Amino acid sequence: LANRDLEDFAYVISHDLKAPLRALRYDSGDADRDLTAGNVDGVRERLAAVRRQESRMRAMLDGLFAYARIGRKNEALDDVDSRRLVETLASGIGRPAGMTIEIGGDWPRLTTLAAPLDLILRNLVDNAIKHHDRTEGRISLNARDDGDALTITIADDGPGVPRDWQAAVF
Repeated sequence: LANRDLEDFAYVISHDLKAPLRALRYDSGDADRDLTAGNVDGVRERLAAVRRQESRMRAMLDGLFAYARIGRKNEALDDVDSRRLVETLASGIGRPAGMTIEIGGDWPRLTTLAAPLDLILRNLVDNAIKHHDRTEGRISLNARDDGDALTITIADDGPGVPRDWQAAVF
């Protein structure tokens, strides 16, 4: 069981670090183009974005390792501003310039496991970006407070899951 948990944890870390690494690739490519064009302000903006991604990766690793060390999951419960969490996610996730992320609905404060919630939402948005068939598109994140449950919907205008794969995926 311990080996399985370690294997699952390693998978989560490797999967979740791919999004900020992709953002670093986009930002460094933009910085290179700005540098070639002599756009110093653009280079400064890209370097600031690189620093934000580095900070995000460090925070992700710190959160994941702290979560892994906790013996009882209820000890990891945090007060989470879910709107702030998704806004931070949307502003920091790497994506092509033509890909927009819209946030709507009622995002309440929650008492929950912050790191896993962040990872799940980040993975879904990252998959919407990664599997989109164009570099321009729209991803929407919406939440609805149903009293004792929070319904979160993530949708995009991409090709969707092929019909042959839907049973396996869902």
